[in-house]
Amino acid sequence: MINYTVINKTKPKTAVFVHGLFANSGYWLSYLPYIRDHKLIILNISYQFFDEVSQYVDEVTEIIEQEAGGVVDVAISHSLGSVLTNQLRPGLYRKLFEICPVYCASRRNIHQFIDEIQVRIGQSLSTFQISEMLERVDLALSEHFSYKENLIGSIKYYPNADPFFSYNLMAPSKIFNGDHFEISGAMMQIQDELCK
Repeated sequence: MINYTVINKTKPKTAVFVHGLFANSGYWLSYLPYIRDHKLIILNISYQFFDEVSQYVDEVTEIIEQEAGGVVDVAISHSLGSVLTNQLRPGLYRKLFEICPVYCASRRNIHQFIDEIQVRIGQSLSTFQISEMLERVDLALSEHFSYKENLIGSIKYYPNADPFFSYNLMAPSKIFNGDHFEISGAMMQIQDELCK
């Protein structure tokens, strides 16, 4: 279910990137320069069996153990990927940055969201297929997921202009200039956090 790529293998610090639904590891390409002084583990996740959340968490844990000796300095997740990072045991990371975490969001403008997804993935899925996948994920979240508040080293980043989600802001949190898909503002803030 999860493949991955490792970049900057000789760097002493390690970061893992966890993308969201309807995305892949390529989503992170334009954002990698913000974390250039880390060994980068970039996950490529097939979310088609998302009702088995714990299986995904186990796979991410295994990858961290294999590629980072059991702990990464930084875990960065986006959207649905935040569900996975939120379920990692705190000892697997030193800092956790969740961008647009869907577990504290309500979807709105569903038809526009589906249209945007079709544009972004090249219309490889029909409106029906996207709707069906969103429903399966919503059901899995309601049945199998319980978010953990105030995780050690965790900061949540919320966009100031998201036409597709309304967020229930949870501490600790920061607002960034951007939307659900354009997260440069969040990555700049994360870069600043890592320089402290």
